[in-house]
Amino acid sequence: MIQFHTLGLLDLRGPNGEIRAVLQQPKRLGLLAYLSVSVPRRFHRRDMLLALFWPELDQEHARAALRRSLYFLRAQLGAEVIAGRGDEEIAVPEDALWCDTTALEQALSVGQAERALELYRGTLLDGLYVAGAASEYQDWLDAERTRLRGRAAAAAQMLGDQMEAAGRPVEAARWCRRALELRPDDEATLYRLLGLLDANGDRSAALRAYDDFARRLMHEFGVEPAAETRQSVDSIRRRSTPAAAHPAHSPAQNGTIQASDIIAVLPFSVHGDPRYNYLSEGMVDLLATKLDGAGTIRAVDPRALLRFTHAEGQPTSARQDP
Repeated sequence: MIQFHTLGLLDLRGPNGEIRAVLQQPKRLGLLAYLSVSVPRRFHRRDMLLALFWPELDQEHARAALRRSLYFLRAQLGAEVIAGRGDEEIAVPEDALWCDTTALEQALSVGQAERALELYRGTLLDGLYVAGAASEYQDWLDAERTRLRGRAAAAAQMLGDQMEAAGRPVEAARWCRRALELRPDDEATLYRLLGLLDANGDRSAALRAYDDFARRLMHEFGVEPAAETRQSVDSIRRRSTPAAAHPAHSPAQNGTIQASDIIAVLPFSVHGDPRYNYLSEGMVDLLATKLDGAGTIRAVDPRALLRFTHAEGQPTSARQDP
């Protein structure tokens, strides 16, 4: 069976490997995607396809261009991949071509949220430009991109709900963070993430998440987060400040906190696919949560340790006052 990956990196493969000839033909690839992505799969009328892909041509030449495109796709993928119904309707049967968007919808329909997120590797038809297509084609593409990203965010939210109900708050926060990455302007998701991170004791991660959101909101829309969100983060900030600002000689529960008792988990660098940056943040949050309170160790926001550095940025030993 032909496998068509449309989410993230475009990939089209048959039994003998990559079908590069189709991937190198943007308009024909766009036509195949349009026939394959719709859920459920259905027949499309030729005159509608002509208007979408060859709006500048007259009826005769547009029909000839469509015939050539369909002949090319059948030759490259197999005659069974392009099905007809009568003389005017065309479809791509599900049993002839597997498409990740169809599989994502099917996974969600049976509650397989994690499988759906595995399939959502990025934006639909990312980087594909179909020259000469009508504006309605771009409208369709934009709407599908928004819909599928929303479906993936809903899957992440579903996993967060499941983990929270199962008493696994760290995993719940990880999936909530993923939902926020997919819907970066969704303040309701941010508010929930702040609560989860606060409940986990990971207040530095909560403050970072809020600061990133607030900067993006101000930069893109020129507004601040809602008052309720600001009040929530102010409460978190007040409770996190004493823990992060202990001087080296402040008394602790079982003695004195030394500089060596304070640890900051710095961000990890992800080399390769930037879509996995969220794993770096998740590891920082997880390590900081696990380390904080282990013996006399106190995990703090890295910015809290700046006072232990020289002006040149070189680390120096912290010492107690005599």
